[in-house]
Amino acid sequence: MILSLVGCSKSEEETRKTKKTKKTTEETEETEAPTDDTDETDTSSKETETETTESETSAPANVFKAEESLEMIGMDYPTQYWDYTPVFDKDTETTSYMFLSIDQLYLEDGTPYDKLETSLERDFAPLIAQTEDQFKKESEVFLNNAKSGHYTDGNEVELTTAIFRSDSQIFSVAVTAAPGMQEGEFRTYNYRTEDGSTITMDDVILDRGALNALLEQYFAMPGADNDYKTWLTSIENSVTDGTLSFTLAYDGINIPVFNSGMINYDVYKIPVIGHEDIFNMEYFGKTPKYYTLYDDPNRCITWDVNGDGQMDTIKAESEYSQGTGEYGNDEIILKLEYNDFKLDSKSAGMEIYSNGLMYSMIMKTDDGFYLYCRMNAIDSFEDTYVFKIDGDKLTYVDVFTDFMGSRALINPEAFEMYDPCDTLGTDFFTNEFSVIGNHGMPKKNYPLWSSDAGPVTAKIDIPCSKVSDIDLSKEGDVTIPAGSFVRPYLYDTDTKRLIVHIVDPDPEKNFLAELDFAVSDDYVITVNGKDLEDVFYSIMFWG
Repeated sequence: MILSLVGCSKSEEETRKTKKTKKTTEETEETEAPTDDTDETDTSSKETETETTESETSAPANVFKAEESLEMIGMDYPTQYWDYTPVFDKDTETTSYMFLSIDQLYLEDGTPYDKLETSLERDFAPLIAQTEDQFKKESEVFLNNAKSGHYTDGNEVELTTAIFRSDSQIFSVAVTAAPGMQEGEFRTYNYRTEDGSTITMDDVILDRGALNALLEQYFAMPGADNDYKTWLTSIENSVTDGTLSFTLAYDGINIPVFNSGMINYDVYKIPVIGHEDIFNMEYFGKTPKYYTLYDDPNRCITWDVNGDGQMDTIKAESEYSQGTGEYGNDEIILKLEYNDFKLDSKSAGMEIYSNGLMYSMIMKTDDGFYLYCRMNAIDSFEDTYVFKIDGDKLTYVDVFTDFMGSRALINPEAFEMYDPCDTLGTDFFTNEFSVIGNHGMPKKNYPLWSSDAGPVTAKIDIPCSKVSDIDLSKEGDVTIPAGSFVRPYLYDTDTKRLIVHIVDPDPEKNFLAELDFAVSDDYVITVNGKDLEDVFYSIMFWG
């Protein structure tokens, strides 16, 4: 679903431009007409000053107020559990497998949120059991077919989630895929972190009719196709009947939508700033020390980013320009606005190799705010252009090429990114990154990347080292027998250390091993000095 919407809403513009004014006692004495009743004048001045102070320190419930008063609770993204049911077809020399992936929502030991854990267990244990049961049933059919000589492609059975808030005030999560759920269906859960109680739609949304009017303002498109109209009508109907699937952000609510990419969902953030009469503002504005905010459907982010106490507006857009490139080629121009400051990539001499802007976000870090413009690269990768919010202007920092692991919560201290790596074929590997202490650019938190890649089949016996599944230390020599199913598990892209997972139908026979894995300067990959394809079947590299 593609939206083409531009411009911030009128109410958002008014919010940004409104300036706070405060009349001091000294100004009052200079401008008001003199009076002989000095005592009454002094009393009036004191009363005015007292009223102003109370207004500043106790904002009405429907006024947006930002404060960095929350703590993260140690669950920045789900913990994943994987399982595999592999088979090998000798005739075609190919490996296929069933794949189970379950997102598990575990809090770190010692966190004081037992009631939240109880609520998560109540709501997610049935989903986990259902997913495991589905995998078991499909695996039995898959294995029986293989035994009878009828080999089929494996299937994925998944329970995937996206965490949107995970702080000392709110835990907000969406189930984006599970057995029995239809494509584009989402189940959302919002909890008060302290007591684990559920936050309902009516707790957050004060005026259903006004929210639907706001959705029309953001999403109504003349000439939209029937699928789009059906989607918008279904969202508005769910608001009307109180069944809207939504999650919570620091500055708005998120409506999840289907995406066919690596991440199986996208989100539309509906901002609360400028629309405070629609929402219960007690759920918004509070943040941790470091946090991320996404753009809204109009490509705008409204927040105080320069510390002057006033709302700023940042807007990022991409524009297709035909035949204007250096060699007469078509090009994409990235256009940015930050209050009155404007920047475009062409005038700034930036080379943008992209099919267009996907979304933008800002991160609050240890040295201020940074703007991240996520763009679809021409080579099917994703490029992120980074800008420092520097006083009243934007300064270009750099670009990085990685796939973000989430369109939900991005904790600047700990978030996931994907990269394709060549090990036993090409697969995506994941690592945790941080932008703290690195001037807004991501740096990996761990040397080893992890992968859920499926297994290949060993052609020959493979001498290697068994490693501990606790601390990855070597535990002695071991031989992986020919015919074993082996999958890449952990990989150090710098040292080329590769730890593999031996997958056996008997879980007791599963173990981890470190291969004698090498990549030459001319990119020949070997195991024990032998070419990779002499060691394994089913090796596939991306072209």
